[in-house]
Amino acid sequence: MTGSAEPGAPRRARSRGEGSEAPRVLWSLLRLGECAEEVLARALAPAGLSPAKFRLLAELAAAPSEGLPLRELGRRIGRSAPDVTELAARLEREGLIRRVRAEHDRRIVRATLTSSGARLLAAATPGAVEAERCLRRLLGGEAWRTVTRAAARVEARNPGGEGARPVAG
Repeated sequence: MTGSAEPGAPRRARSRGEGSEAPRVLWSLLRLGECAEEVLARALAPAGLSPAKFRLLAELAAAPSEGLPLRELGRRIGRSAPDVTELAARLEREGLIRRVRAEHDRRIVRATLTSSGARLLAAATPGAVEAERCLRRLLGGEAWRTVTRAAARVEARNPGGEGARPVAG
């Protein structure tokens, strides 16, 4: 008698949506995210950008002219402080962004997009747009609208992805 606490104890019936059924939606959502990232990575590869680099450049392009503090940039792209610092260092070495310490508080490092970064972003954006079209075709109209609404709801409840990435442990 598997699942019983004691011999002869009644077995608890498993209701729909419980147990093995519950994570299926989560696994499907994770797979959808992986698929989207794979499609985007293939679209950005000719420009030499990863999805993370593209997202960081896009956030800086939309930022005020003084740029963004790395902490804020990390929050917006859903990356930890060490991850965004490393990513920013690579992009700076490539000449795509510039990092500068704030004069009023030397602990704050702001990033701005360079003209080279803006040109690369402009060159890569059509690929990203095509990647989104590809996903839209893959999902179909109604599913795309559902995913779009769900994504907007998540973003509205969790702007910038704060807290979206659990700490591995």
